Order: sequence, then C-alpha cells, then structure tokens
Amino acid sequence: MIRRFSPAAALLLCALLAVAGCVRFEDGEAAFREGDHATAFSKWQLLAKFGDAQAQNQLAWLYQNGIGTEPDAALAVYWYRKAADQGLAVAQTNLGIMYKDGLGVVRDPREAARWFELASRQGNAAALNNLGVLHDKGDGVPEDNRKAAELFLRAAESGHPRGMSNLGLMYKAGEGVPQDAVTAVKRFRAAAEKQDREGLNNLAVMLDQGLGTAVDRKAAMELFERAARAGEAAAAFNLALMHLRQSPPTTGAAHAEPASGAAAGRNPLIDAYSWFNVAASLGNGDAVSRRAEVASRLTAEQVAVAQSASLDLMPPLAMPVATR
Repeated sequence: MIRRFSPAAALLLCALLAVAGCVRFEDGEAAFREGDHATAFSKWQLLAKFGDAQAQNQLAWLYQNGIGTEPDAALAVYWYRKAADQGLAVAQTNLGIMYKDGLGVVRDPREAARWFELASRQGNAAALNNLGVLHDKGDGVPEDNRKAAELFLRAAESGHPRGMSNLGLMYKAGEGVPQDAVTAVKRFRAAAEKQDREGLNNLAVMLDQGLGTAVDRKAAMELFERAARAGEAAAAFNLALMHLRQSPPTTGAAHAEPASGAAAGRNPLIDAYSWFNVAASLGNGDAVSRRAEVASRLTAEQVAVAQSASLDLMPPLAMPVATR
C-alpha cells in the first residue's frame, strides 16, 4: 500500500530535505573553527535531527560544554545515545564517560564499562584507556591490574597519550606488569611528547626524584610548569614544592630573602605561594594549607605580589577539542 502525502505535507518534506541537503557536517566544523559557535550549533542541530550520527555526537558535546548554547548534561546524554546507538565509537566512548562521571545521568560504572567495551571493539583508543581505568580501580568491573595494563598498552599503541601515561604508572608501581622505572620513564616521555599534562607531570616527578633516569631538577621544573599551565593541579602543587625547597629555613622574620641559587631578584617563597594558589584554584585541597604556611612567612605586600603573579600563571579557559 502506498502512503500518499497531502500536497502541503509533501512540499514541507521536500523543503526539509532540501535544507538538510544544503547543510554539511563540515559547515559546522568551519563555523566552529572561526569561533562562530552559535552557527556551528544550529548546523549540527539540524543534521542531528535528520539522524547524522557525527552531528549528534558534536551536538551532544556542545550541550555538555555549554558552547554555542546553555550547558545541558541531560541533553548531551540524549544526543550521545542517539549517535552511540548508531554504532559511532566516539559517541559510545563519550556516553560511557557521562555514566562514569555521573553527568546528566545517575553514575553507573557498569553501564560506562558496557559502552567503553562496545567502543573498544572498534579500536577506539580513548575507550580502551577508560576501560583500563575502570579495571585498575575495580570500578563497575572486577579489579584486574593485568587487564588494565593490557588495555593501557593497546591504547598507547593506538597513540593515546593518557594511555601511555597510565601504562607508565603501572610500570612505576609494578601493578599488572613488572616494576620497571626505566620503562615508566619511557612511557611518560612518550605521553609528554604529545603534550599530555599528566604525562608531563609524571615525567617531571621521575626527573625530580631520579627514578629510572638521572636527576634533572631544571628539566623537572620546566615540565611541571608546562603541565600546570595546561591545568594539571598536581603539577602546580609539585612546582610550588620545588620553589619551597629553594627557600631558606624559617627564622621568625616575616620577610624572607631568596635562597642561594634562586633566580636573581626572585623570592622562591613568592613563587611557591603563586603556584600553591594555582593548584588550589585547580582543586588541589592540600595546596590550601600549604599556601597558608607560606603566607605566614611573607609580608602583606609580598602576598599581594604573589596573588597578582598567580593570575598570569593560571591556565586559560580550556576549549575542548572536538570529539568527532
């Protein structure tokens, strides 16, 4: 039986199809690159409604991050699911992350693992890494460090920087793999070369402590700063500790002069305060108390200088990379 449309309905359908046909996924990408997020949103929204899985994934990502529209985690989940149900691996991974973190849905690590597993079967590196994290922690799946290490290795071999860094942590601790600091450094270095902020921080720790490599505190400080400026709270905290180690012992005086070897004209306590301030703003709870300790050794004027300096050290507002 052939279903007949009224002339008006037929014209409307033709118009909608014509509009959809004139809009391409790449149009949304171009608008996004130019900073026209509202246009990117409207173009991907139209394509998403017509069932384009990539557009559905991108629309969800815009809702998740509140770019081009108001943030709405529930709508992000809705559109990620639409794309994930069509088998788009990156959407399956993104939906898994929403369940892992409880964004827009009740946190459910078992459901997260299910979606990560589906995406992993398609070779999605981020899914492999996230599934490894769940197995490493025993979160929603049986704790299995060996399986976690295998998943991190697969992610690393696919070029995923966080997988490289996580595999390095497994070698550093000897969990799921033999303990091997030299191999850990190799994995951290590979992640750092891809600008992974955790990889940068982890490599800096190894250089600072001389684990699996020669001690190189100058290089460690540089790596900590790169990671901190990228938004890694642990790196900002570690960098503050390194500056604190350069300061002279407490003598009871409020004003502290630079320690021997400190940069000319620089007070390491001011630098330590500034980086503790950055670490605290990034969510490191230990930085708050350590910042207060340093403040007790500075004058009010020095604290004001450190406060001002920390504003320049804060990482810029992160603009997430498109997850196509």
